[in-house]
Amino acid sequence: RVADTVIPALSIIEQMVERQAPVPAFAPSSRAAQCYEDLWAEVRPS
Repeated sequence: RVADTVIPALSIIEQMVERQAPVPAFAPSSRAAQCYEDLWAEVRPS
């Protein structure tokens, strides 16, 4: 396991392919966007 953060299986995540953009770009206040931000905070280099 690399990280403790879990990215849930949400339909908005599937929309990244259709929109060709990351979730925070088109739904910044969504639960999925928060999960990706949490993951980045966990794994980004210090």
